[in-house]
Amino acid sequence: MSISIKEALNKFFENKNYEEKIKLGYLHEYWEDIVGKEITKATEVIKVKKDILYIKTSNSAWRTELSFRKEKIKEELLEKDNNIKIKDIKFL
Repeated sequence: MSISIKEALNKFFENKNYEEKIKLGYLHEYWEDIVGKEITKATEVIKVKKDILYIKTSNSAWRTELSFRKEKIKEELLEKDNNIKIKDIKFL
């Protein structure tokens, strides 16, 4: 039985948990486009684990503000790249 190179690479990346690392790379790239410069300065994209995006904020005021914007941010991420599936965003 033979499989395509694409299938083999997908299995390799799934097994090595590279999918989350690849997502994280794209999120770093897109973050400022989605939230703007001011929010980018006050936040840091930390990790993606089990389709949950973790964002470090500079203070509690930003955590609160971004919590209100969570659904909009998720929508804009999906619009930017429909391969990035984020179930939730946790602001730390």
